[in-house]
Amino acid sequence: MKKLLAVLAAGALLVAGCGAASQPSSGSGSSSASTPTTSSQSGSSSSSSSSSGSGGGSADVTALYQQNCQACHGANLEGGVGPALDKVGAKLSEDQIQKQIENGGGTMPGFKSSMKEDDIKALATWLAAKK
Repeated sequence: MKKLLAVLAAGALLVAGCGAASQPSSGSGSSSASTPTTSSQSGSSSSSSSSSGSGGGSADVTALYQQNCQACHGANLEGGVGPALDKVGAKLSEDQIQKQIENGGGTMPGFKSSMKEDDIKALATWLAAKK
């Protein structure tokens, strides 16, 4: 019985945490989502965010992670409700990571409808380098 309650509580935290992560956390974003704000602010790097994020791109990817993933995977990729991601690149390819972000799986929600494709690609590239 205690195990069932623990699973239900973890599920409730996941839903609450991941739902809150997809909403803008600062008042300076646009009305629909905060992820386009980070990409559009850089102007010239919006198309380069789909390649390897270097320089200003990695700051954008860090912001994407904080806004969309941190609630479940921790501030330092250490895990929490979701698994640790600090060495995810040693376990999954960039394509596998991208598909996981897009479609979700297990208890993770998919972000295909709430994040731009370029942002998902940049996040997958960044996470794939974590080995």
